[in-house]
Amino acid sequence: MDSQHTNHYYNLEFTATNEELELQRDMPIREIVRMQAEGALWMLCGEVIDQESEL
Repeated sequence: MDSQHTNHYYNLEFTATNEELELQRDMPIREIVRMQAEGALWMLCGEVIDQESEL
């Protein structure tokens, strides 16, 4: 893997509705982080698929 790829950082934004925030208030922080990380992985997978389709 070249340095162009290893030095590339993704800026990910997490947004939540009021209902989601209400649910998260009672959740352990570990579960909230897991959900955010899972969402980030799906976003990155979608970006890779989009880039491959442009080739």
